[in-house]
Amino acid sequence: MLVTKAKDQPEVDKFIIEERPEEQEFKKRSTKRNKRGERSRKFETRFTWLRNQVGHTQENSEITEVINKMKNCYKELQEIVKIAIEKFI
Repeated sequence: MLVTKAKDQPEVDKFIIEERPEEQEFKKRSTKRNKRGERSRKFETRFTWLRNQVGHTQENSEITEVINKMKNCYKELQEIVKIAIEKFI
């Protein structure tokens, strides 16, 4: 967020999709719940979803699965970060 000067996570996701439209196919439904306990209808990039799984671990979080998913997409994230640095710094 700092590099892109985004105000919130949805802006970061927007940047990611603009730069890498193929990331659209990897979007996942947010696991966030509202005050009534209902699951959010929002979708987020796989990077945001993984970040939230680590930062906001829930009872049903599958940590091994999260680690494996991170291993499978870190190169793509590296490329996106490189683009952000080149564009904004």
